[in-house]
Amino acid sequence: MFRFLAAAAFTLTFGEAAAQTPPEPATQTPPVQAESSVFFEARPVPNDFARVYPRRALRNGVGGVVVLDCLVLEGGALQCTVFSEEPPGYGFGRASLSLVPQFRAALQTRDGRSTIGGRARFPLTFHAD
Repeated sequence: MFRFLAAAAFTLTFGEAAAQTPPEPATQTPPVQAESSVFFEARPVPNDFARVYPRRALRNGVGGVVVLDCLVLEGGALQCTVFSEEPPGYGFGRASLSLVPQFRAALQTRDGRSTIGGRARFPLTFHAD
């Protein structure tokens, strides 16, 4: 039996805060980061997680959590990298990246702002029961 948890919403950072810039010196005020909830219009289903669950982790009854760092592209597609993976070495990061094409972000936040070009971080949790 497989269980999974994919965040139904994630935090999206817009504008300058989304750019990957070096940290500001401590004497300067950091830029304001506008954040808003974005929802998925499509996401993987339990069978998709079961299909990509790392075999060694499943054999050993090991679950994992991966945090993906993503850029929202035209059409709501996501371009992601693995921000963190626990436990390392079992392949949960690779498994999570293989699920990315099945996610679609809503094109606007509930307050009407475009999500395209925003960065998002969200967790995927794998459970082997």
